[in-house]
Amino acid sequence: MPVWKRKKKQFAQEIDVDPTELSQIINKHRKPTEKIIYRLEIHSNRNFPAIMWFKILEKERAYELLHDKSIVNNERSHVKQQLKFSLT
Repeated sequence: MPVWKRKKKQFAQEIDVDPTELSQIINKHRKPTEKIIYRLEIHSNRNFPAIMWFKILEKERAYELLHDKSIVNNERSHVKQQLKFSLT
């Protein structure tokens, strides 16, 4: 059976991950751990190398940093003093 036709529970068993954890990763409630990324690489017979997954996660994080202003606003209260110059 092709991977894309498998149920999440079956796929979770194939990579030895709790189905709930897999669901949380798929629905972006949790980030995949390194062990899961390496298991995905092994499961795909290296067709989807671990480095590809890490790069995707890095790009997602960069996008969040650029576009989610609430993170900066939440952290602003923790900074006691700002520098008086700007490079931009």
